[in-house]
Amino acid sequence: MRKVIAILACAVAFGSCGKNETAPAKRKVVTTVIPENESGQKKRAFVRPVPDILDKSLLGTKLAADGTVAEESSAFKAGQPIALTIWLKQSPPGLATSATWFDGSEKKIAHEQRPMNGAKVATFALKQKLAPGRYRVEGYWGGNVVADKSFEVAGKK
Repeated sequence: MRKVIAILACAVAFGSCGKNETAPAKRKVVTTVIPENESGQKKRAFVRPVPDILDKSLLGTKLAADGTVAEESSAFKAGQPIALTIWLKQSPPGLATSATWFDGSEKKIAHEQRPMNGAKVATFALKQKLAPGRYRVEGYWGGNVVADKSFEVAGKK
């Protein structure tokens, strides 16, 4: 009896399969490429590392008695010394901070790195004189960018 019921159930299930079903119509898929930056220039993204380890950073020419930047500025005269100071919240053993200076075409013009040895303040002075133009400096905590400052050097007047 169980065999008969099983055979009838299979026959009903097989019979209920639709033979009249049609395959779905093929869709036409159009792929459009949207450029990331229509002007063709590079995009710079400043991503602050987690945890937040930067207290503050200043770029300027006037230094305080302790050797840190006293006043922030983004415009300088040709020939003026330029320095970047970063104040950190954390300075684990083995930490090295650094600064990389770039010209207007993003070409690296100078790089300085120093071990912190527990210190939480570092000042990086650009030793070379800059011609008039736009520049940028990045400050690093280990391998993480913590400061990104753009500045301009004007001609002597």
